[in-house]
Amino acid sequence: MPMRRMFFLVNAVIAWASFALDAVITIGDLYPSVGRVSGEIDYHQAEGFMGTIGRTIDFLSFFTTWSLLAVAIVMTVLARDSDADSPLLRVGRLTALLMTTVTMIVQQVLLSDGSYVGIPGFNDMLEHIIVPIVTVAVWLFFGPRGWIHWRIIPMAVIVPIIWIVYTFLRGAVISAYPYDFLNVLVHGYPSALLMTLGIVVFGLVIAVVYYGIDDVIMRVTRRGDVRSAA
Repeated sequence: MPMRRMFFLVNAVIAWASFALDAVITIGDLYPSVGRVSGEIDYHQAEGFMGTIGRTIDFLSFFTTWSLLAVAIVMTVLARDSDADSPLLRVGRLTALLMTTVTMIVQQVLLSDGSYVGIPGFNDMLEHIIVPIVTVAVWLFFGPRGWIHWRIIPMAVIVPIIWIVYTFLRGAVISAYPYDFLNVLVHGYPSALLMTLGIVVFGLVIAVVYYGIDDVIMRVTRRGDVRSAA
């Protein structure tokens, strides 16, 4: 197995493992109740078996879950065929990279309180730190290179925008939101929407940064190839 395909596979396995572990913990109601407040989606569900369906929907409503799925699916495709290429896959690669980076940064800046211990604490680190770092590191070393272009960058926020629309529409129906900074009941729509817009813009900035890094890596690689040929 080629080295980059092996690392694509490792990346995919870690993302799927984190997704599965988070599903078990969230749906199984194993996260501690510390910090739950009115208006957060894990607050309104019944405990035990009666809340299973609701907690399943909640699990599938977190941005982190969407981020893990994006990484897992894209890296699985690349692990199956490291030379695979298509416009959709290029957008998906940047989308996954963008979402997992935003997940890590937003969690550390706005959400992390270090209250989880044991298996929940391990999974919190796995999905918010390890998966993003591994995903970015694999991209830095193994690419694929040259996939990020200006026309693709706006497309990379389509999935996050879909999640935002879904989140606010669902929140309007059930009066509950996945993250405190989106909690309209606490902060109001202007503040929640402004924060969301800021994160989207921040995501676009990250995508531009990755575009610049990709370009630099390609330039350095070309120079190295030229010197080797000489």
